[in-house]
Amino acid sequence: MDNFDRQYRAVIGQRGGTGVELGGAVGESGMPLHISFDIEKGNKESGNTATVKFWNLSPETIAEIKQKNAVLELCAGYGGSLPLILSGDISTSETVPDGADRMTTIEVVDGLAAVRDSYMSVSYEKGITGIMVLQGAADSMGLSAVVSAEAGELLAQKIFTNGYSFVGQSKSSLQKICCTCGCSWSIQNGILQVVKKGEAVSPNVYVLNVQSGLLDIPKELTENGAESEGGAKKGYEARYLLNGAIGVDDLVMLESRAVSGIFKVESVVMSGDNFEGEWTCTAKLVEPGGTE
Repeated sequence: MDNFDRQYRAVIGQRGGTGVELGGAVGESGMPLHISFDIEKGNKESGNTATVKFWNLSPETIAEIKQKNAVLELCAGYGGSLPLILSGDISTSETVPDGADRMTTIEVVDGLAAVRDSYMSVSYEKGITGIMVLQGAADSMGLSAVVSAEAGELLAQKIFTNGYSFVGQSKSSLQKICCTCGCSWSIQNGILQVVKKGEAVSPNVYVLNVQSGLLDIPKELTENGAESEGGAKKGYEARYLLNGAIGVDDLVMLESRAVSGIFKVESVVMSGDNFEGEWTCTAKLVEPGGTE
């Protein structure tokens, strides 16, 4: 894969609406608007965060950004391959002069409204299973759920013989059932993702080598996440060309001169600028099945 023909498509507006689309050719230059972004994703309950910057947005688009409950979806990649890399709620925005231009900085949190604003009051009869309780919490948050096979088995095996009642924030019910069943949850691009702790969300494996975009030599990490200096091995930090198809809790076959093996993506930082600089991912890879 070559690092050329950087493309993006962004949509800003109300969830479920048409919104304002950015990313196509603009003006006499035939170039899309300048964009830069830094997206941090992990397999934690705290929402993924992103900072996205645009230059010279129209007043109408800026007004759309400032609407209550506005969301931003961003697809980015190369040529016609533009996977979704960000979908989240706009928490703050600011527009300031930047030389002769005007720069708008947008802060985005994945699942912000779903976690913050969702409440539930339920009382299930005896015999309800953990997977049904989890689905009820997801429904109340307005989220579709992706549950790994291992997590699905654990949740299905949990049977509440005395029934299950809950009143409060939906995320608390979600935390309770996942903790009880040895699972973990996170929100990835607006989708609730549930896995058995330490396991991958899917058995599919992505190959990560020089031919598929691997950059530099992966750095060995210690337990505290720092670059290895003889300490206990925690995993590897791998940098590669922007690839939104590889997400948190996915499996990758890492192939390099330094290391070869299957690892799980624990976290990833996506950094991009369609005019200059980065268009890359930096992922923390750990051995699957380890504790979190």
